[in-house]
Amino acid sequence: MFQVVKNLTAVSFLIFTANAQADFSTEYANKAQADYQKATAEAVRVLDAVQIFLENTNEKNLIEAKAVWIEARKAYSVTEIYRFYGGPIDSEEGPEGLINAWPLDEAFIDYVKGSADSGIVNNTLLYPEITKKLLVELNEQNGETNISTGWHAIEFLLWGQDFNITGPGNRPVSDFVKGLGTNADRRRAYLLVASELLVEHLSAVTEAWNPEIEDSFYKTFSSQTEKVSLNKAFTSLLSMSNDELAIERIFVAYDTQFQEDEHSCFSDTTLNDLYYNFLGIKGLWAEVANSASAQNLNSDLNLLITEDLTKLEKKLLGFSLPFDQAIFDKKERERIISIVDKLQSLGDKFKTAATQMGVAL
Repeated sequence: MFQVVKNLTAVSFLIFTANAQADFSTEYANKAQADYQKATAEAVRVLDAVQIFLENTNEKNLIEAKAVWIEARKAYSVTEIYRFYGGPIDSEEGPEGLINAWPLDEAFIDYVKGSADSGIVNNTLLYPEITKKLLVELNEQNGETNISTGWHAIEFLLWGQDFNITGPGNRPVSDFVKGLGTNADRRRAYLLVASELLVEHLSAVTEAWNPEIEDSFYKTFSSQTEKVSLNKAFTSLLSMSNDELAIERIFVAYDTQFQEDEHSCFSDTTLNDLYYNFLGIKGLWAEVANSASAQNLNSDLNLLITEDLTKLEKKLLGFSLPFDQAIFDKKERERIISIVDKLQSLGDKFKTAATQMGVAL
């Protein structure tokens, strides 16, 4: 059976066990800071693996860089529950679009099937030097699929386009060998710069959650009243379960049956994304249910939410095919649509829970 590998050492997934009188705002801020620290550390591992690959460019090191990217994505995917309320990751000036924007138009970055000269890599006239400043400026320029930075830009550079029905993309290592192939040196520069930017952007978010900095977002959040913090938490829970995960990341690909509508389409690791996004929901709900305001939560509703989370986890771990194949398989499509329905039902229960806990949304 095809299953997501659960490596809990790869994520900072914490179920808080403090008593019901715990300071929710501080507990939330502590967990956010720990999760982002872990995600940043994993991004550093990606950069290290990329540097090793570029220093000694061979198939073994390319495979290792891919493996490190896959593990690092798990740690980042958990942190996506801290979005949707204008925090450090997705405020007006936040770097979320530079970190995790998708879907990605491959031809904006590099050659694609039928167009050997496409992309930033091959446009030496317009982009004579590939720099951090250039890639940041070009990200989402003249179109939301014109993605030049972040996880999925790195993913495409490592795997290439995916035309393999039974597996991920298979970019040849020769694409990165100095002096071999068209613009290999520029492709090498792009991969390194994109990896460095990923570390920098995640480090900036992590720093915003640093409790030792006086004017950090951590200080602002942890000093809020519980109700204000719960408002943000429920906003994230509702947005992630009802919309982002259920619709954008699952239903769209189910509906279009278009492989590139899945989240990590080049590496075929979308099931990891979905599962670790779910773990973010599960972890945040554990905190919310442990807050002082939760004493007003109906025990039956709490039980129903717990049951939904258990059923969802089982369904997300029960796929027999990778997601890009599951969207075509009748039995797996039934599983997919049941996950969508259950996530939206869970979102409705979160909304009811917020009302019971006196949180205005």
